[in-house]
Amino acid sequence: MKNEQAIRIAKNYLLQKIGIETNNIFVKSIAPTTGTILIWAKSGNYLSESQVFEIEIEPLVDYISMKIIKAENALSEFEQEPVELQKLKPGDRFRLQYDCLVWTYIGRVEDCSGTPHIIRRTDGRGTPSRVAGQMVFPLGK
Repeated sequence: MKNEQAIRIAKNYLLQKIGIETNNIFVKSIAPTTGTILIWAKSGNYLSESQVFEIEIEPLVDYISMKIIKAENALSEFEQEPVELQKLKPGDRFRLQYDCLVWTYIGRVEDCSGTPHIIRRTDGRGTPSRVAGQMVFPLGK
């Protein structure tokens, strides 16, 4: 099966099954031995959050399926073990559990508050936050 035909079939499948029409669609991989084709399609636009769908076409057995990709990240973001917040150095980047934002550790504040650590969103939005010690997921530099 040619790429163009696979993309056309995937577009028709998305439209018929879940009512999504998209031009942001491409062949991700083709298995040379089985002919299985993986296609990724992205819905949404710059105003709404997009979803990624993976459509698998197996032409030899007349089969098509769809999965929703919940997340995609760089493998390097998960190489380090989680650590306690207080073990970070100022400038270290990390993620909180269940959070999609990247944070920067600013440092420790010596005062009588119960939240001695200051962190800030890496994208520069918002004000710095004070947090108590917790497990975080460090990112590479």
